[in-house]
Amino acid sequence: MNSATTLRSGATIAATLYSVILVGLGLYPSQFRYVFAYIPATVGHGVVVFDKWAWRWPVIHRLTGRPSVTGTWRVVLFPSPVSRIPEGGTGDRSPPT
Repeated sequence: MNSATTLRSGATIAATLYSVILVGLGLYPSQFRYVFAYIPATVGHGVVVFDKWAWRWPVIHRLTGRPSVTGTWRVVLFPSPVSRIPEGGTGDRSPPT
C-alpha cells in the first residue's frame, strides 16, 4: 500500500469513526443543533473525495489548477554540455525500459 492510499484510508476511517461516535452519543445530524458537530467528518470525507476523484472533474479542475498527468508520457533525455560523463559512457548497456 503506498502512502497516498494509507493517508486516504486513515482519513476515511477517522472521519467515519468520528461520525459513529457522534451517533453513539445520541447527537444525530437530523437535529439542527448538532449539525455543526458533523462538519469535521464532512470535511474529512470531502478531502478524500477531492484527492481521489473530484480534482479531475472539468469545473473543479479549472478552479484548482492541478496538472493533468493522465495519458502516455514520452521523453528523450540529453546530457548537458557541462555534464561529467566518463570516457566510454556510464557502463550501463541495458536497453531502456
